[in-house]
Amino acid sequence: MAAAATPLAFLKRLAEVPEGVAPDVISHDDVMALRAALCAGKSDAAELWASASADGVSLQSVASALDVAASDNPSSPGALAAASAYLALLASPGCPAFSLFTNLGFGAALRALRAACAKVGSAPDDEGGSVAHSTAAAAARSLRNVDGVDLTRFIVADLVAFLDVFPLRDMPDVLKTVFEVLTEVARTPRANAAVRDAGPLAAVAMRALGRLLRPEHGETLQSAAMLMQRLAPSLLGLTGEGMRAKNLGPSAVSKGAKSAMSHAVGLVRDIASNNPVARPAVA
Repeated sequence: MAAAATPLAFLKRLAEVPEGVAPDVISHDDVMALRAALCAGKSDAAELWASASADGVSLQSVASALDVAASDNPSSPGALAAASAYLALLASPGCPAFSLFTNLGFGAALRALRAACAKVGSAPDDEGGSVAHSTAAAAARSLRNVDGVDLTRFIVADLVAFLDVFPLRDMPDVLKTVFEVLTEVARTPRANAAVRDAGPLAAVAMRALGRLLRPEHGETLQSAAMLMQRLAPSLLGLTGEGMRAKNLGPSAVSKGAKSAMSHAVGLVRDIASNNPVARPAVA
């Protein structure tokens, strides 16, 4: 897909894609132009949605096109761009989310996020450091555009904003998928790599996981129990492949696993201190 002249043109092009057909590759420029318009202010976002409605843009068709784009080779940059575009739309002020949201499209976006973050292995090196941790930063750089933007960070941040306004209480399968994907993402070396001028992606993922314990997303205690089950590998210091990282010391873990453990422990402590309903599940 050629870079859209405007976000509205971008939506129209997606809406015109026949159902089940993959659109042309969604470019990084498409995503950044869309984000610029949506983040400029509530009035700008509201104008986009009003114009889309007035022009008869089918949001279901937009969601369908983004679903196919994110599902087609989930580990590709195009799939990640589609996922970023979809979450940016859902999280934008005034978005008619119930018209745009589909289980398939949302699931495809999460799978593209997981695939992007899982691109680096986690084999330990011979000097106590982690090869995965050292190469995760390189992998993060490889997924950025020339302007240094990492779309995975946008996706998770937009997911946090989306969970603030869209309830998942009546969507237990979607809730389970979000728990699974975010806890897996938070364990990857890439999500725990140090990033200049920003905290690790794992920290943002933990904020999103904390949002899922709100009553609008389901029974808090049940959700907390599900979260603890999914966090167990991180709390035990396991790497992304589910194997305890080997290091110089028998109890040492790789830098990436240590970081993942630290973020998981921080979330559990926050829940224990600030969420009395969920506290029994984390005690």
